[in-house]
Amino acid sequence: MKAKRPAIVNVILTTLGVCVVSIPCVHWYRQYERELTHQRNNLATETAYKADLEAALGRLKSKWLAEDRWDDDFTGQLTIPYSVAMERALVGKSSPLVFLGTVEDVRQDTQDDSIVRVRVYARKSVIRLHLSLTASQSQVDEISANQQFHQQSVGEFSKVCIFVATLDRIERIAARNGQNDDASYFVGHGILKDDYSSEVPAYQLPSVWAQ
Repeated sequence: MKAKRPAIVNVILTTLGVCVVSIPCVHWYRQYERELTHQRNNLATETAYKADLEAALGRLKSKWLAEDRWDDDFTGQLTIPYSVAMERALVGKSSPLVFLGTVEDVRQDTQDDSIVRVRVYARKSVIRLHLSLTASQSQVDEISANQQFHQQSVGEFSKVCIFVATLDRIERIAARNGQNDDASYFVGHGILKDDYSSEVPAYQLPSVWAQ
């Protein structure tokens, strides 16, 4: 006849079994809580950054009586527009226009002025637009000193900046990519009126536009 284990042994074995199961569970739950807190903090930060971008956009539009819906002219268009359509949308407007984008380059133009080259993020994917804007030395100094204006090696991680400008002409640059597809784009030439740098990366722009 098998000897019966003392009750204390059963208690110890049961306790050990519970510990073996519960310790990994507790560790997993604490890790889950940390990740959840991190995600909540990131979401709160992203929301604050987007709200800041929207507020700055509103301030600049009010300050300059500027228009930021210029690309509505291309709603529903599936093909790359002609130059004449871009000119109608962008050139010779009574009010400055607002563009979202990032600075590609800055170069000296005259003794007093420089050219700021901007890659534009447009709501409509058929619009491939860059800007070549005359800027004052003070504007160039601000842009050069602020890392938020600088383009990242991976474009989607570049910070979205706001540019207020007037354009006087449009130039179409013909180009082909490695697959010999049309990679043509437009360059809008004009004057930089104002600018603002945000913390919002370019890949989050669709969610900003959706608000």
